[in-house]
Amino acid sequence: MKLFYESDSSIFKNENALSLEYLPPEMPERETQLKELAAALNSSAKGKRGRNILVTGPTGTGKTSCVKYVLNQLTEFSQTPIAIYINCWNFTTSNAVLSEIAERLKLPLPRRGIAFDEIFKRIKEYLTVSNKVLVVVLDEVDRLLANNSTEILYYLSRGDELASGKISVIVVSNDDELPAKLDDRIRSSLLESRVKFEKYTAFQLKKILSERAKLAFFSSAITEEVVALCAANAAKQGGDARVGISLLYQAGLNAEREGSNKVLIKHIKLALEEVKNETDFIARHFDSLSDTEKRIVNLLLTGPLTSGEIYEKLSDLGISNRMLQFYITKLEESGMVTSQEIEVKPKGRTKLISLRK
Repeated sequence: MKLFYESDSSIFKNENALSLEYLPPEMPERETQLKELAAALNSSAKGKRGRNILVTGPTGTGKTSCVKYVLNQLTEFSQTPIAIYINCWNFTTSNAVLSEIAERLKLPLPRRGIAFDEIFKRIKEYLTVSNKVLVVVLDEVDRLLANNSTEILYYLSRGDELASGKISVIVVSNDDELPAKLDDRIRSSLLESRVKFEKYTAFQLKKILSERAKLAFFSSAITEEVVALCAANAAKQGGDARVGISLLYQAGLNAEREGSNKVLIKHIKLALEEVKNETDFIARHFDSLSDTEKRIVNLLLTGPLTSGEIYEKLSDLGISNRMLQFYITKLEESGMVTSQEIEVKPKGRTKLISLRK
């Protein structure tokens, strides 16, 4: 029985090109950022420590894709650098991150566990003996800050002195104000290079989606009008390219399901609600939250609440107001919620908590 076979789709010639994890052969509209990243890492190709880099910008502006794109080219060009990408929503503490780095380097660690300093020492020794340099990417680093676990940032960002010039780090965040939240010792060493990503314009999104559509669809199955509508919707949602890419993909699936040989406007309209969970920041990271954090997020789905109102609604948990503020701060630093001080008579000022838009 044949279980795998070439698709006979009249819509898609390469569905994978519309995956959010897919790295296209070119990164249109991000040439400047690519050059800045490459310049900062140029030393790594020669066996020396590259510059530390802080990458910031809104969601869906190509930060992660560009970093991965440059690292792929770096490791293809030279065998000296080792690139390790880590998403901090999956590894939420300094110990977890460092242990994952050691595992990726295939360093044996005892089951009983091992101290942070000892793991770092073994990584440093490995790099010295193998004559390699390490480039670590910490994506969505805000989660480490939310967990008050920034020791890893200190060790990696000071790789010139703590690791004999063998380690550099690329930190990726949606928060342009991240430097102000870092310890002075981390900030001074991390900001050797900074690369900013701005929101895509509707024109840029149309160009990006047009290139992706050429890779994914048969030319007869897609029109400029359909691509333009996806780009317009992505522009409305903060210039998020992932929204446009997901719309294209879901619309293609809708067309196939209907037996159509062309993606139509109606297929895009059907896709608008279907792609929400795939591209929404909260939906993507909800399962990684603690039970209390999930309760707070669910409460806020109905609208903004004051910290006092949240405290009352969570009274069954028996947590103190101080502990509640800790959870709210974690969610805020993770990018899940925002807060603002408001006047509440006659009590005075309080915080109004809202879900991230």
